[in-house]
Amino acid sequence: MVIKSFPYRAQLFALFLISSAAFAAPMPGTGSSLLVAPEMGLFWKRQGFQLKAGTTGWQLAAPQGEDDEQVRYLKPNSSTGSLAVRTEILKADLSLENYTKRWMKDYSNYGFEVLGTQPFFQNGSKGLVVDLLHKKSNQQLRQVLFVKNKKAVVLTCRDTQKFFSQTILSCNQISKSFEWTDNKPNSKIN
Repeated sequence: MVIKSFPYRAQLFALFLISSAAFAAPMPGTGSSLLVAPEMGLFWKRQGFQLKAGTTGWQLAAPQGEDDEQVRYLKPNSSTGSLAVRTEILKADLSLENYTKRWMKDYSNYGFEVLGTQPFFQNGSKGLVVDLLHKKSNQQLRQVLFVKNKKAVVLTCRDTQKFFSQTILSCNQISKSFEWTDNKPNSKIN
């Protein structure tokens, strides 16, 4: 029995290669790669947690340098709204309460008024919300803090006081997606 080769076999193979390359980035893991798409939440897996932008439309900003331990999401159609995600490796295994006590008094030194704090539980983890206002710059902030296994993650939502009530809705949606993973956290964001 003779098996005839299919004339469209090469075309199917070429179509497969083209379709897989259509979603590829120039270099794997760069900002245009699906691997780091903020709505997928995979960017943070190496850091021991996941965070998803979901349907908010917020995009990861280009990192400022190789050693930055802070990455920002930018609010679509806004020049003032942002969400910074900062990680810190702690020297000692601190509780969330002890971690926040270390620097809570420093807010006033930087010109911030603490509007309120609220502990909460989410996805099996304890967190803390700190709402702040900087009167001189007219900036309003919400920080959401998580601590686990000598690792602290601080999400800082920022916008002008005028637009903050709109910005905080999508920041809250992103913050609510935070979840620790089983991966051992790295010491730096790469």
